[in-house]
Amino acid sequence: MLISQLCGSITPTVWPGVEHLPLFRMLKLPVDQRRRVKESLKPYIRDAQALDLIDALLTLDPTKRIDADGALNHQFFWQDPMPVPLHRMLSQHTTSMFAYSALVRRRDGDQNNAPVQPTKRMPSSYNRGRSTFYLVFAFCEHDLAGLLSNVHVKFSLGEIKEVMKQLLDGLFFIHMQKILHRDMKAANVLITKSGVLKLADFGLARPLNKQNPRYTNRVVTLWYRPPELLLGDRKYTTAIDIWGAGCIMAEMWTRSPIMQASGNTEQHQIMLISQLCGSITPTVWPGVEHLPLFRMLKLPVDQKRRVKESLKPYIRDAQALDLIDALLTLDPTKRIDADGALNHQFFWQDPMPVPLHRMLSQHTTSMFEYLAPVRRRGGVQNNAPVQPTSHMRMESYQDRVF
Repeated sequence: MLISQLCGSITPTVWPGVEHLPLFRMLKLPVDQRRRVKESLKPYIRDAQALDLIDALLTLDPTKRIDADGALNHQFFWQDPMPVPLHRMLSQHTTSMFAYSALVRRRDGDQNNAPVQPTKRMPSSYNRGRSTFYLVFAFCEHDLAGLLSNVHVKFSLGEIKEVMKQLLDGLFFIHMQKILHRDMKAANVLITKSGVLKLADFGLARPLNKQNPRYTNRVVTLWYRPPELLLGDRKYTTAIDIWGAGCIMAEMWTRSPIMQASGNTEQHQIMLISQLCGSITPTVWPGVEHLPLFRMLKLPVDQKRRVKESLKPYIRDAQALDLIDALLTLDPTKRIDADGALNHQFFWQDPMPVPLHRMLSQHTTSMFEYLAPVRRRGGVQNNAPVQPTSHMRMESYQDRVF
């Protein structure tokens, strides 16, 4: 009855086929009720787009009811004021919350790290005398994984440079503030519709502790996890984030993660790394033999380094290949840092970095990894990269990526 009073009478006219439902003739359905969702809620809600979205969500006929994707792309979410994501901090995470909050407050104006404003709900009888902390973030319309999953999104070489420049700027900032991100991956790189990139998801972030540098090594999504973590290193440095940046940079061309361990096993992941970056030995990485899992994992032998060779079918720009090769250095002490990467020749030759807003303005819907189809397998597995399409063989390939 209440549904009918708010949403109108339930009849075959507004809901074709409803008369065939089992209880249609058994329940007493109100008649001559007109739909008044907007009218009833107007005293509470002044925003017309909010009323329109609620009306669409409360459509009687389920076949005509708006779905989640349609709701997310409703005009309600694309008008000022923009929505802000809230992240509730559990008690065990309050320390990291305050650390990140202090980091952001210490230097206002860093646009490549998600801006955060801590807010607190005071203790009361409602929450059993416990206060709750929330992080309030600015809304970003896309994440990089979602963009790369969409075949209609095409990055030029200049736009790839802009993405990587902003990403490395963000890493440079947090590393200068002695913060480890510890979960670098394309899904944690957010991009606003105006083309500003922000590093996100600092849930695993920790301050760099030089006095007692012993951290857990069960961090970083497996496909982006550097070899030192896979080998059990607990005294790692900011170099772990740089490895993830290298994986992301290669992904700008391959459009999928370049090392995808089947079954999500560390053994397979270390094998893929060895096949791409060469055998892990004390010769190329002095001291690696002292890491806890060096003799426990089966490390491939006689593998030559073939980062450039494997990625060459996708990437024709020699400086791009050289920078990825430097980012994916096995020995973390020799791996290029964010400052060195930003000063690499890749960023200082034509085409120069190009702002992203023009390209993104062609796409009016949000793109996130969780909204995209399952990410395709591909990349550079087993030394046999997927062959480029005819589009990728065009002379303009290095200027337009498909």
